[in-house]
Amino acid sequence: MRLILGVMCFVGLVSAWSGPSTLNLPDKPGYIIQYDLGITEADVKVVVTNSENQQKFIKTLSCTGISRDSPVNEKLYRCDTRIDDFNIRFDSGDTYSVTFRVENGGYRIVNNGIGKQYYLGRTSERRIDLKFDTETPYHCSEKSSVSCISSSSTMMTIQNDVTKSPIQISWRGWKDQLSKVARYALEVFKLEKGGDGTSKKPYTDLIPNPVPLIITEFLETTEEGGHSFTYEPDQPGVYSWILEINDRANNSAYVRRFVIYDPISKVTSDKSNPFYATSGNSIANYEWQNSNPKTFSFSWKNHFLNKIHEDGNFLARIRLFPDSLSDGGDRNGYKSIPAKYDDTEGTRSRDAIPNERGIIKYDVAYNIGKNQSSPSTYQYPNHGSTSIEISENQDLQDGNSFSVWVKAYDILGNTKEERFVLHYDSSKPAVSSAELRKNVGDDKMNFTSSVHILGASDPHSGVKRIKYRFRAQSTKTVVGDKEYEYLNPSRDGSYCNRNPCDSNLPTGESFGKTIDLPFSNCYAMNVSDVSIETVTMEMDVYNSAGLFISRNFGPMKIRIAEQIGQTLKIMWDQAPSCYNIQGFEFIYSKAEDKVVKSEMFHEVQNWVILNDVEENTEYQLRLHTLYGNDPNNPIRSVASNFTFLIPEQPPTENKGGQIAGGVSDFLDEAAIHPSTHPVPRCYVYVPGIYRNYSE
Repeated sequence: MRLILGVMCFVGLVSAWSGPSTLNLPDKPGYIIQYDLGITEADVKVVVTNSENQQKFIKTLSCTGISRDSPVNEKLYRCDTRIDDFNIRFDSGDTYSVTFRVENGGYRIVNNGIGKQYYLGRTSERRIDLKFDTETPYHCSEKSSVSCISSSSTMMTIQNDVTKSPIQISWRGWKDQLSKVARYALEVFKLEKGGDGTSKKPYTDLIPNPVPLIITEFLETTEEGGHSFTYEPDQPGVYSWILEINDRANNSAYVRRFVIYDPISKVTSDKSNPFYATSGNSIANYEWQNSNPKTFSFSWKNHFLNKIHEDGNFLARIRLFPDSLSDGGDRNGYKSIPAKYDDTEGTRSRDAIPNERGIIKYDVAYNIGKNQSSPSTYQYPNHGSTSIEISENQDLQDGNSFSVWVKAYDILGNTKEERFVLHYDSSKPAVSSAELRKNVGDDKMNFTSSVHILGASDPHSGVKRIKYRFRAQSTKTVVGDKEYEYLNPSRDGSYCNRNPCDSNLPTGESFGKTIDLPFSNCYAMNVSDVSIETVTMEMDVYNSAGLFISRNFGPMKIRIAEQIGQTLKIMWDQAPSCYNIQGFEFIYSKAEDKVVKSEMFHEVQNWVILNDVEENTEYQLRLHTLYGNDPNNPIRSVASNFTFLIPEQPPTENKGGQIAGGVSDFLDEAAIHPSTHPVPRCYVYVPGIYRNYSE
């Protein structure tokens, strides 16, 4: 039987029989001249009824080629017939019945001259019913006209869809009105991270229907039967469960549910995104606040995280299920999950779960002070933001502290709590006095001077650092565009028992009030400027809260010489230089500017001999230190000038000068002379005459 363009075709095969060999009949009696037995009549009856048993079509088709006079026997009888006007549409619930009826019989001729006598045979029928069911199974909860047998009837339920334990899944209450539910198939997939930030079923271009991790089949034995299954994945992930409900007509409904399974992850913190006080002073690493003593704000944006959940997009939106599967006929993409069967319940549904880096909420507590343990209650439970502003009803005093606790939660209930202590200080530090000490010879850096500071104090936060720079007076710019920093070390009790300290500070630190700040003279000048520049040292004294006061220091001068006999031996102390020294140049002249001798030495020495010096005649000597690497184009320092007379008595050597390139007396003008670098400065002592020239 087949239907082709409105033509229904039928083929019937009926086994015929006759003769004694078939039924072990006795031999034909002698009075029977002739006989024939077999199939004498056949027809096909076609009836189409709907789900309410109303007839939509009925027709009977007779088979040809047989009769009482020519029955078919000893072979299969084939009946070919057709309906040429079959224009009935089969609907779900229709029953297509085909009844094949055959009748046997035959005849005999006896020798009495009466003629043929016909046998009345028997009739046999066979019916085929084809039931049409194009409707998918449904759940008892979907139709108001149908009640569920059990109150626990669910399409598919995950006992805990966010779990550290094996996954338990169950379902009950599926029905199919026409052909009944035959079986269930349960598939498990592990979702992958999508390129658009979503989670997806692991489809690829090569495998449009991937093999699930597992697939388990359950046969239905009772209407609305209940089933359950337990599965423990071997790694954390978001798992997609797809349940196929299949009826006897091979119609299928599909339901999807999701589970987060993760027995191993934990909440951690990312130090590159700190938990800090946004109301704090950035200079003090946000640990100190300087104003608004009643209002405090904090941020922990991107600080807490569950790395496994973040990297795997565990809480991201899950894509719609793409239609798939085809049976090669009219059904394309029949494996689909409509919205009513997709996961919209529980914690891990298809929708994204609001989070930051896998963290879904925070508890926040606060208190005045710094030595509290973890809080028993939180003023802001289930806080959804990564920042908060807290207002207190009392002012913090300088030296007070304010503690904030933040507890971060992931979807599994794992937590991590951290505390931030914010200190308060609105007052600047104080300095009693500061003294510039020249050329102290520190082992850690060459050509060193220092600032000796007394009474560097802040009782609320202590003096923690000093920043200093050198500013060229001609351009008002910072030399080398550099700022230097000195950190006042934290002191222990032994030190503070012997020296004045700011102790018992909120941070637990102690800082000495006496500070020796060493610095290199080389910081103060560029080599190209040694002959033309004056600089100022600027110093900012900071407390731990980031507040500061400023001080300036200067100037720097340099030095020296002696006289020996009628012939003068001029000497100086050539200090080590920040730059390469080629040698020196001197110009020796009488007071009326008549040059007696001028000479350049491309070697380093600290003396020069002046011969044939006339008595009672005033002379002038100018000395230049030569810097740089090019002997044809040296850089000259500022000249060291001095005037002297030939004494009538031998001169006395003066060895009390200063080191060239060193720092001279502290002056109120606060200027740094260019000779922070080794420029010779000479003093000549003649009885009754003492002159010092720096210009």
